[in-house]
Amino acid sequence: MKVTLNKNCVADAIRRCASVANTGKMGAISGKIRVVATLDSVEFAATDGARLLKIAPPDAIDRVVEPGETLVPCRELLGVLSTSVDSDLTIERETERLVVSSGTATYRLQATDALFPQPLKRQTLKTFEVSGAELAVAAKVARSTVDCDRGRGYALAGAALDATANEVFLVGTDGRKLTAYRFGAPTNFSATDGAADVAVIPEATLRTVAKAFADASTVRVEIADGGYSTFAAETTTLESVAVEGKFPNWRAIVPQKTGRPRVDFASETLAATVRAAACVADAKRPSVWLRLADGKLTAETTGAEIGASRITQAVEYRGEPFEVEFDSRFLLGFFGVLPSATTLTYWHGGDRIALFETSDEKISFVCLPLQPPQNKGKRR
Repeated sequence: MKVTLNKNCVADAIRRCASVANTGKMGAISGKIRVVATLDSVEFAATDGARLLKIAPPDAIDRVVEPGETLVPCRELLGVLSTSVDSDLTIERETERLVVSSGTATYRLQATDALFPQPLKRQTLKTFEVSGAELAVAAKVARSTVDCDRGRGYALAGAALDATANEVFLVGTDGRKLTAYRFGAPTNFSATDGAADVAVIPEATLRTVAKAFADASTVRVEIADGGYSTFAAETTTLESVAVEGKFPNWRAIVPQKTGRPRVDFASETLAATVRAAACVADAKRPSVWLRLADGKLTAETTGAEIGASRITQAVEYRGEPFEVEFDSRFLLGFFGVLPSATTLTYWHGGDRIALFETSDEKISFVCLPLQPPQNKGKRR
């Protein structure tokens, strides 16, 4: 095999594959990318045992001397990308030798003959299509509340992909807070009889989805038996195992809005107010008090060591005054994944479950206040 590639066209694909290959423990193929070259295309693939990412970047081939495939260490590929200013990248595989070069940077390596794992054939139970940009945002939103520390035992280390012919949700929770992204009705939906509505997508897969499909116009999603999932766009395919276990009934957690006071915020304004107040918060006292009264939002925090803060911001609210205490880390984590220029509605529930929702009702955030408002006078 010998192929010369346009480095600018393949650089992004190599970096994305490296982010998958460098995280797994796959023996001889750990930290390696499979390169498959034909006369008119090249495909990069990487796996960590739970994810298999394949990318065939367009316009990548400059010259193919001999088609073939080989495994290339990520470190050397990334090294060539970072050190050479030349536009060409050459990969040459001989019997026991592998040469990776670009301009003045050349790596001569021992070739690896390990077999790259192939995905198992599984029965597809459900397929549908969604916007790539929406899917990327949904993955970021759901991942912000996924429990990545299974030792705590709050919930599964994954997000629920809840898909029917009428609407699709991607939902993450760690047992203390929950986010949900609503897509609306998917296109080209099909499902076999008895197919489960929910598949649990691992946190690592969400991370890759958020980066790999943001620019795709349409992403085809397939759910197979055992909860295995496949995401496919024009040049990129991602296959993933499922998280074992049953996702909680998230619909029963989201509170009803009827009868609740509501306040509308510009998300950037609310985030900046909470962030400014929380600058004195710490692990012992992470809370922030929010008070709404007389057209003003007041955010207050008292840290265990640094001191106290009070930030006031004008808002459009003329209802009954109320106050509520939240963990500032929960709020800021949610605000950090919201799209820019978002209008956010807060549905106040007193000491019950609180609900934040974007004006288009696509993104919801649910969490419990830290303590009932009537206990404000007891805080130190």
